[in-house]
Amino acid sequence: MRKWLSVCALIAMLGVATLVWAQGQKPPAKTAPPKKPSVPVKDEGWRILYGSPKAKVKVEAFYPLQVVGGEGHEWVKDFARKLVEAFPDKVHAIVYDFHFGKGRR
Repeated sequence: MRKWLSVCALIAMLGVATLVWAQGQKPPAKTAPPKKPSVPVKDEGWRILYGSPKAKVKVEAFYPLQVVGGEGHEWVKDFARKLVEAFPDKVHAIVYDFHFGKGRR
């Protein structure tokens, strides 16, 4: 009987401790719906254009984006997009994929 009372007391203390701990926690943050790109993007396959072509700063990157069996350069597209998002209407980025003939030219 004593063992049973000890177990019940322990369960009650754990329940109270959990309740006190849970009251101090913040509710989980709601996840925002995926947003559209904040910069204009034009993907032509062999090149990707980010931002306004009227921007004063032009950034061009030449990489093999679609590498078979090796390390790709997908990070270049992400970097160019983030760069244009950081400086909207000031930077225009073009990423050329020289995996394609047009991109090499």
